[in-house]
Amino acid sequence: MAAKELYDYLSSTTADNDATLSVKPNTVIVEEGSKTQSIHMGDDGSEERISHSDKSIFYCILIWTYRNESDAGTIMDFYHDAAKGNGNAESFKWTHPTDGHSYVVRFDGPLKRHLFSTGTVLFGFPSVRLRVLGYVAVESPSQSPSESPSESPSLSPSASESPSESPSVSPSA
Repeated sequence: MAAKELYDYLSSTTADNDATLSVKPNTVIVEEGSKTQSIHMGDDGSEERISHSDKSIFYCILIWTYRNESDAGTIMDFYHDAAKGNGNAESFKWTHPTDGHSYVVRFDGPLKRHLFSTGTVLFGFPSVRLRVLGYVAVESPSQSPSESPSESPSLSPSASESPSESPSVSPSA
């Protein structure tokens, strides 16, 4: 596990349904993070930076290659079933394969499936992007029973952050 994980920057939330996508990716997982911010450039080369929110936005990009019919069917079903992902509309649960936390996610784009015929029919999903909405409200191993997620020390800003790093509008030359 990394010193800081997606979990440390998210709050607990509830999925639209109780379904859990359990097929683990067998290739690299990409974690992508951003903030809702704007940078306005002036004619004189100056910049105005605006943070629209303190919250982080996370995506996980999963790659499944050479999967059997059962795994491929599970992934297709999660995307197309109205009671699960319903395309990009509904959120569901997913467990991160390396940090072990359960997150509430939704699909964030179309689902593309490849078919490989190498004597045995295998399937692949080259790039499935999930929008991470929050974590499933369950006690984590690093959390004591008396701590609620909002009181967890790992959810507070780092002691190394200075007040100047807080969101604000700040012109610079």
